[in-house]
Amino acid sequence: MNSKRGPKMKYKEPTQNVTLTLPNSAIEGLDTMARTLKLRSKSQLITKIGLGEIGLEDLLGESCAN
Repeated sequence: MNSKRGPKMKYKEPTQNVTLTLPNSAIEGLDTMARTLKLRSKSQLITKIGLGEIGLEDLLGESCAN
């Protein structure tokens, strides 16, 4: 059965569940960033950041990176 969010991402290594405790505004911010980048979830956004596929400069803009 396929997920309502689309096909699952494939990785060359096992994945594991992780729990993060964030304020509501941070969760909303991650949702907004994921939608802006046309990603299917916050998890996909965080994974791409962790793998170096998306840099924080890409999310914050050059003026915020300094």
